[in-house]
Amino acid sequence: MALGNPQIVKLDVCKSWDKTGKNEMIALCQKSMNKTSKQLPRSDTPDVKRILYECIHHILLGKLKQEHLSSMISELKTSHDFICSIVVDVLSMIDIELVAMDEKKSREKFLSLVHALKDEVGVSLLKERLDVETLESLKLINSTRLFQQ
Repeated sequence: MALGNPQIVKLDVCKSWDKTGKNEMIALCQKSMNKTSKQLPRSDTPDVKRILYECIHHILLGKLKQEHLSSMISELKTSHDFICSIVVDVLSMIDIELVAMDEKKSREKFLSLVHALKDEVGVSLLKERLDVETLESLKLINSTRLFQQ
């Protein structure tokens, strides 16, 4: 799978997720989301989209569990309700990448992840932003033909 090399969410973070990794990632996400638009981007604060992208990358590689991301999103939602929108944007981007790469195994893991996150992020957001074939694969719509009418 060639989704890019993780630069922020290193393998040791995945291995220590229950002890320190989750808290590190939550703190980084909160720091990123707390930046105001008036502030200049800081090189020491990674973008929350990049953090989520790399977490999903690790899930697709089998290095991180789906539940880990779900619980992180759940915690972040308590103080940042817009996190769901960001998560779905990242899922949409990865969906496009996986379709282009035509990697069936990664695609299956991705669909499983989206299914696991649907209650956390909301079905309406998924329907709004994911590809219709993906929605059909997830059984969130009955058919692409009917959905597009």
